[in-house]
Amino acid sequence: MNKKGIPLFTFRQIEVKLDYSWFIIFFLIVITLGMYYFPHYYASMTPAVRWSISIISALLLFISVLLHEFSHSLVAQKLGIEINSIVLFVFGGVAQMKSEPEDPKSEFYISVAGPLCSLVLGILFMGIYYLLPNQMHEAIGAVFWYIGYLNLALVAFNILPGFPLDGGRIARAAIWYYTDNLRKATRIVSNIGKFLAFLIIGFGLLNMLVGAFIQGLFFVFLGMFLQQASVRGYQMVALREGLAKISVSRIMTPDPHTVPDDITLQTLIDDYFYKYKVHSFPVIKNEKPVGLVTVKSVKSVPREKWDSTLVVDIMDPLNTTNTLSPDDDAYEVLIRMIENNVGRMPVISDNKVRGIITRKDIMEFVLMREEIEA
Repeated sequence: MNKKGIPLFTFRQIEVKLDYSWFIIFFLIVITLGMYYFPHYYASMTPAVRWSISIISALLLFISVLLHEFSHSLVAQKLGIEINSIVLFVFGGVAQMKSEPEDPKSEFYISVAGPLCSLVLGILFMGIYYLLPNQMHEAIGAVFWYIGYLNLALVAFNILPGFPLDGGRIARAAIWYYTDNLRKATRIVSNIGKFLAFLIIGFGLLNMLVGAFIQGLFFVFLGMFLQQASVRGYQMVALREGLAKISVSRIMTPDPHTVPDDITLQTLIDDYFYKYKVHSFPVIKNEKPVGLVTVKSVKSVPREKWDSTLVVDIMDPLNTTNTLSPDDDAYEVLIRMIENNVGRMPVISDNKVRGIITRKDIMEFVLMREEIEA
């Protein structure tokens, strides 16, 4: 998600993006409001007014979600945690932090900021509704009531104590504080999160059975999303602890196969890709690493030119983004590889290729460590 989407703006070095799935929920909210909600509660509205305030309400809802996420992000920045971006998508929004909080107090402050923001917005919109003159309650009042109600509903939902909801993170901070065990705290709130997810899926199926198909389908997908996020949240903590204080040099495969820069692509394919069955190789010139050649770069060249094109012509030059140092932190390397969708990276030191590390290598190391130390 962090690589895709439509950039909207940047504030306080936080890029705000719109995931393509956002348009699905925006359309569904507008349709639901325009066809069902406002006609039911405000029957005297004209179609033009009804559809106009439906669009305005949907936009205000997502502005509220954005402010909720900015609350998390700005507190995280205050505590020294870098925020890559905020992405609005079909299930709301997510602030993508470059690293996790290092202590339970930081976790608590970051987590509680979002619900507090939504609570303030809910009270504000509701207060405006009650202060409006009676003649404005039909259209403008309907918008303020709806957005105020939804912000308060967002608070109620978000403080449920299951991961990855804000309430789950707050509960994790409390358990982490009293047990001094992040992994145990995450496992508890992750299990609660999975239980809540199954309840939401069941609620969605019940809605579908009684005829509210679209609403029920949304809850089913929401429950599935929460269930996956609960599992993934625990897995990331397990990885983080499994790779604690582990350097790349302990996991990498030393002395990997390399290719000279002056061979043709046909030779590269026949003698390297087919033989060793890997998707990339460090490229060597005068016994020094100069680049990285991948299957993807070979495929960009027409087949009829494979006999005349050299590796040096298509390789990616080595730089700090596609190479590693033996002393790099293995967990940070894994996150970097996942974010950049890279499966294999060379390890360079003193102008020599010292090894190769893959995502599979890292995962197998964690599993082995868990099995031995369990």
